[in-house]
Amino acid sequence: MLWHQGNSFALELKAPGGRPTEAQLDFLARFNEAGGHSACAEGVDRAVAVLESWQLLREHVVTHRQVFQELRRSVAARTRRPSSVARTRTV
Repeated sequence: MLWHQGNSFALELKAPGGRPTEAQLDFLARFNEAGGHSACAEGVDRAVAVLESWQLLREHVVTHRQVFQELRRSVAARTRRPSSVARTRTV
C-alpha cells in the first residue's frame, strides 16, 4: 500500500503463475470502491508497469537484475585484497 499526493494505491504482487486469493480480490475491490487505485500484478515486470501507469516511479527504474549485479560487484570489491598488500602469516 502506498499513499502519494492524496491518493491511495494497493498493489498485490504475485510470483509467476501465482493467483490472488478470494480475500485479496475482495480487498482490492473494496479498496477501489473506497476511491483507491488497486491492481494485482504477476511478476516484477508487470508490477513495474502498473507503478509506471500510476506515475509513481521516477524516470530511471532499476531492475532487480541490475540490483543483484551491482550487489555482486560491491561484494567482490570488498572481498578483493589489494595487490600491493603483502600477505602475512601469524605464527
